[in-house]
Amino acid sequence: MRPQRPGRTPAGLADTFARSGRDKFDGVDWTPSAGLPRLPHSPGWVACEVADVVAAGDHVVLLAHAVASEVGEGSPLTYHHRSFGTHAPLAS
Repeated sequence: MRPQRPGRTPAGLADTFARSGRDKFDGVDWTPSAGLPRLPHSPGWVACEVADVVAAGDHVVLLAHAVASEVGEGSPLTYHHRSFGTHAPLAS
C-alpha cells in the first residue's frame, strides 16, 4: 500500500484515473481485494470478469459480469456536464 497524496479528493482521484498514462496508482492509497485494487472509503466496490471488448469510436467498452461487490458508507461520485457531484434520489 502506498501513502495517499495530501489533499486527494474523490474528484481528484477520478481525474487521475480518467487521464491517459500507465502510472495511475502512483501515490494512491489502495489494498488488494479479490485480486484487484480497492480504494479505501469508497461508497461501493465491484469486481468483474470481462465478457467482451467492443470498439466504440475512439473508446473501448468492456462488457463484464460482476463476481463480487460490497456497499460502503457515503454518496457515490457522479459526473455530468463536465463537473463532479453526488447522487440524489428522485422524489417519489
